[in-house]
Amino acid sequence: MTGDEIQINVSSDSPNLIEEDVPVPKGEHKLTIWAVNIHNITETKEYTAIGSLKPKIEVYAQDENLMITVVSEDAIKQVGYKLNGRLTEFTEIPDVVKHELTIKQPMDLGENRLEIEAINIYNIVETFEGTINYNP
Repeated sequence: MTGDEIQINVSSDSPNLIEEDVPVPKGEHKLTIWAVNIHNITETKEYTAIGSLKPKIEVYAQDENLMITVVSEDAIKQVGYKLNGRLTEFTEIPDVVKHELTIKQPMDLGENRLEIEAINIYNIVETFEGTINYNP
């Protein structure tokens, strides 16, 4: 897709606002947008476009533990979670688990409220919220 041009025509419904979804391949790319008005005046802007998917978060119970798995096709930058209000953060992710991190967290008796935030290297964020009961 590098160097490809997409021409967008103005609709008569909204001549002052132009919207278009543009596919962005994986990775970081320069996006140049230029617009020409009816008086042939051109304006150009450049942006950085990031092609990345959100990390995926999976949570399940295994005996007395919560198993939290975060998977990202782009490297994981940070994972933080609150279990019953107690915050735990992982900001130094070892290279060996950059794309998949599994956390084993003991549960409290009764209801366990969990909030998770996972961020990849492009600062794309995924969140998860839920509750699980542990009553052995």
